Amino acid sequence: MSDAIRDTDTGIGSKPDKRSAILDAAATQFLTYGFRRTNVGDIADEAKLAKGTIYLHFQSKEDLFDALARHLMDRFLVTGRTALHGEGPPARRLTAYLDAVIGEPGRLLAASPHAAELMESKQAHIAEQLRRYDLTIQRDVRMVLNAAGLPESAADLVIAAAHGQKKLSRDPQAYRRQLDLHLFFLLEGLTRRPRP
Repeated sequence: MSDAIRDTDTGIGSKPDKRSAILDAAATQFLTYGFRRTNVGDIADEAKLAKGTIYLHFQSKEDLFDALARHLMDRFLVTGRTALHGEGPPARRLTAYLDAVIGEPGRLLAASPHAAELMESKQAHIAEQLRRYDLTIQRDVRMVLNAAGLPESAADLVIAAAHGQKKLSRDPQAYRRQLDLHLFFLLEGLTRRPRP
């Protein structure tokens, strides 16, 4: 996803820390007030910057929303991939990865009273980014399954388990515990079952 993220701005005197402050403020405002009710002035106030400074970095509220989505997806993937390439059995690494790329985004949205509106807005503004994000998750899961000698076709089951557990458990520890157990049994069953 790194190709989808612009890591520097061309504005005069722009600094990455200002961009980060703007993105953090935008996340707070969008999650608290929704996409429609949030305006660039609110984001500037939250970031303790002048409204014009926001426009040095982003052309519009929609542009800022898109950049925020890219920023968050990239952050979730970096966290997830760190866990994925760590030590431990595949089920445990997959649990940590899926918690970072599916569980955490779900919890972030679920904490907002404007989750439905944000999802609607996200679909309209960043459909292609979401498609690439989902494909990246699928590739990463397939890679782990393949390395463990398991059928890559099980990736859909693993990802469905992560989404299903997200709906059943809002508590991060319970989510990870249930997903870990689910993946353990799924992967254990795949390793013991004779393949056709």
